Amino acid sequence: MKRTKNGFTLIETLVSLLIISYSIIFFLNTILFSMQETGRSSVRFKVFQKIDFEKNRLLSIIFESPELTEGYSQKKENNMIISKQIVNRGPELKKIYIEVQYKNFISKIVFFRSKIIKEVKK
Repeated sequence: MKRTKNGFTLIETLVSLLIISYSIIFFLNTILFSMQETGRSSVRFKVFQKIDFEKNRLLSIIFESPELTEGYSQKKENNMIISKQIVNRGPELKKIYIEVQYKNFISKIVFFRSKIIKEVKK
């Protein structure tokens, strides 16, 4: 079969369109994935920031504060659910559990608060 005209055949054109369309789909999927991960990391950052804030707040108040009495409490703040449980481990030691829920992400932390050990403030 002799070619009389220069150019591309129908099959060559279809294959090149298929390759281009796969490239576009891959590129769009990559952009969509990165946008989703950016949103998830923003949620994680907000949760970790809130946990750190609550921990530092509880460490900064006096040991006999009513907020550090044994028990469970929960509050809702800026669409976040902050749960706190305090367990007395003796007259001078408390174990504190903090859990923060925001959207579909939950993070927890456990730490101790001692009456004897105090941070040095500058």
